[in-house]
Amino acid sequence: MAPFGLNPNAHLTVNRMGWSSEEPHEINLAFADFASTCDDPVLDLGAGFGAATFAALRGGARVIANDLEPGHLEALGARVPLLMRDRLQLRLGRFPSDLTSPAKASGRFMPQHVLHFLTLTELELASA
Repeated sequence: MAPFGLNPNAHLTVNRMGWSSEEPHEINLAFADFASTCDDPVLDLGAGFGAATFAALRGGARVIANDLEPGHLEALGARVPLLMRDRLQLRLGRFPSDLTSPAKASGRFMPQHVLHFLTLTELELASA
């Protein structure tokens, strides 16, 4: 069962660090709309079960899905339709230290469920 205020389809993540869903909600859809206007890849930070990633891919965006949990990325990658796979990069690791510069997406990122885990310095690096 999802906590109050979250998508009713949300589930506790595998690493128990938060909640995620396969179904997009209004913030995921707004991110997808923005992503569809970007020439460069966008970053779904803490991608979890992939709601924002799938919404952005459906809109034609190129997406870097990042998560600390390998199981999240493996499951997400397995569910992506073949026609979308060339627009998806899966990146395991802590943001921003474990990602190379191109993977940081130059400020075009979705930190929705992980913002509270980031320091101000990490957010400044992400926005550069």
